[in-house]
Amino acid sequence: MIDVQKILVPTDYSLCADAAFKHAFRLAKYWGAGLDVLHVVEGPSSFEPPLVHNESVSDVNCFLPGEKACVQEETHEGVLLKRIMFRGPDVTKIILDHCRAEDIDLIMMGTHGHQSVERFLSGVDDNWVIGKTAEEVVTQAQRPVFTIGPRGTRRTDVIDQVLVPIDFSDHSLRLLCYARHLAAPYGATVRLFHVLEAKKDGQVEVQRSEVLSALRSRFDECEGPEVDVCFEVSEGTPAKEILKEAGRMQSGLILLSSHGHESSMDRRLGVEAEQIIRAAPCPVFTEKTFGKTLLRPGPPSTSAAKDQPYQKGTIVSDL
Repeated sequence: MIDVQKILVPTDYSLCADAAFKHAFRLAKYWGAGLDVLHVVEGPSSFEPPLVHNESVSDVNCFLPGEKACVQEETHEGVLLKRIMFRGPDVTKIILDHCRAEDIDLIMMGTHGHQSVERFLSGVDDNWVIGKTAEEVVTQAQRPVFTIGPRGTRRTDVIDQVLVPIDFSDHSLRLLCYARHLAAPYGATVRLFHVLEAKKDGQVEVQRSEVLSALRSRFDECEGPEVDVCFEVSEGTPAKEILKEAGRMQSGLILLSSHGHESSMDRRLGVEAEQIIRAAPCPVFTEKTFGKTLLRPGPPSTSAAKDQPYQKGTIVSDL
């Protein structure tokens, strides 16, 4: 099962952040979780009071750097909603500190590239730039992060397909339970997707039928809500094939599993995950292999999966 008590939405009141809030509110309502909306004021000179649900946030200068002010706390449609402002120079640190202090389970944020306009990713069609803060949070946060880019704002609060790249590593198999629990609130179909990489002679090591059978078996072993599911196999480069499949979805969500390590707090995104998160035409949910998990009592055991016919695969997301 999945257990989410608190969701955090860092916001700068952009379209991406607004989309993140709408998705977060829907999930908080479905899971019975609280929702914190955090805005970091980096300096009073350039600050203009934003509008939050038609209510002006004022008196921002009444608290000093390092201080936190709860602007508003209310219950809306059964969701405990807290709007919080914090003043400080390091936005990422404030977000991560708030996560630790408030025991946040899930971070949901827009990523729009205001501080990273020169960092375009080459080699992938139709790119958008992941923002510096978003990249740092995805990389460093010790809990799952749900990111929404500019193209994820076209149909906010709508997800009809959940694309789950599976490479049969223990890390990626954790996503199977997440897939059930994230698809259910939207009534979405789960699409389990595996990419076969060809050898130098152009041949692949296994048959598609083997992979499809293994995907079905693994998914059936996972607990969670009953959802519609389909199984797909492609050949090529993982990131490109995943993005190609994502581009075919009208309103989708991609699930990724990081392969990072808790001690590598200054690490950059891995090549595959970086390409997917930056170029995805839809929201991306990144689950961590360290820190907090939303699964209770934990990820499903993969011991029984050792008897399945197909084990070898390619790592498609490596943070």
